Amino acid sequence: MIRNTLLAVVALAFSATTASAQYSLLTSRAQVGGTGLINWSDLGPSSTSVSNPVNVNVTNTALTATVSQSVRAGFQRVDQGTGWGGNFTSGDALLWTAADNGPMTIMFSSTISAAGANFQTDFFGAFVGRISALDVGGNVLAFFDFNGNSTSNGDGTAVFAGISSTNGDIRGVRFEGVSATNAPNDFSINTVSVNGATTTVPEPGTYALMASGLIGLAVVRRKARKA
Repeated sequence: MIRNTLLAVVALAFSATTASAQYSLLTSRAQVGGTGLINWSDLGPSSTSVSNPVNVNVTNTALTATVSQSVRAGFQRVDQGTGWGGNFTSGDALLWTAADNGPMTIMFSSTISAAGANFQTDFFGAFVGRISALDVGGNVLAFFDFNGNSTSNGDGTAVFAGISSTNGDIRGVRFEGVSATNAPNDFSINTVSVNGATTTVPEPGTYALMASGLIGLAVVRRKARKA
C-alpha cells in the first residue's frame, strides 16, 4: 500500500511539472477575459505619427508594453472614419502599420494569459491573418491563422483575433498578414484586450516537499499499525 502511494505521488509530481500549456485561438473579445486594455487613442488624435518602437500602458493593470513593427518606419494612429475607411466600428481608435511595414509585435512587461484585437488589412477583399504567442525572447510558442474580409462598410465586422494559454506564459503577441489582395502586412488593429492573470505552476521543489510529507505520513501510519 505504501509503495503504491509513493508511486502515485511521484507520478503526480512528474505530470504536474511537465504539463505543457494549451493554446487557443480566440474569436471574440469576451473570450479574452480580464480588464486590461491598450487604447491607441492614448498615443494622440487621428493622423498622429507614432515612433517605432513605442511604449504604451495597459490600463487597469500594472503592465506596460512595447509595440514594434518589422520595418523601422513609424506607425500611424488613425480612427475608423477619419484616416481609415475600413470595417471597424465608427470612431474606433486604430494603430496602422502603413505601407506593408508589419508584422506588429507587442511585448508585455510580464507574462499574460490572453490578448487580442480586431484586425483588417488595408486593401479590400478576403485575407488571411496570423496571431502568435511569444516567449520572453520573442520566440513563437504557438500561432493560429484566421480568415477575414476587408471592406469599407464601417460596420464593426473587422475580424477579431486573440490567443490564450492555460499556463499564462505569454510574454508577447504578434499580428501579421499571411495573404491578401495586396500588401498583407499593411493592416490596422483596434484596442487590444489583455488578460493579465497568470497560472502559477509550483516549482519541482514544492512537489518534492509534498511527496516527503506524504511519505512521512505513510511511515507514521505504518508504525502505528505495528504498535
